[in-house]
Amino acid sequence: MSFLLRGEDAANVQVRNVADALYLSIDQKSNGRFALFNDIFDYQSLANRSRELFPDLAKADNIPVGKPEETPSSKGTFKLDGSKAEKELGLKCELRILP
Repeated sequence: MSFLLRGEDAANVQVRNVADALYLSIDQKSNGRFALFNDIFDYQSLANRSRELFPDLAKADNIPVGKPEETPSSKGTFKLDGSKAEKELGLKCELRILP
């Protein structure tokens, strides 16, 4: 998702962490979904940036407009919690901040 963010908000999980999580979840027969880091997520910011990056999709109404002026959204944000991956897989991932 890092390509959708800019500046100080741009961070991503390293591909090695994703590969480790996949391997460990199979090896340990863990079920469920795992967030690999802690962060706050806002759908309106995602929609705003997606419309900037993909204007053709925006023109075709494939990306919802919502309320672009409300960032973060008045509906709130969602917290990604990586504690399940740390607890069940023993995997603690750190974000790599992008320039």
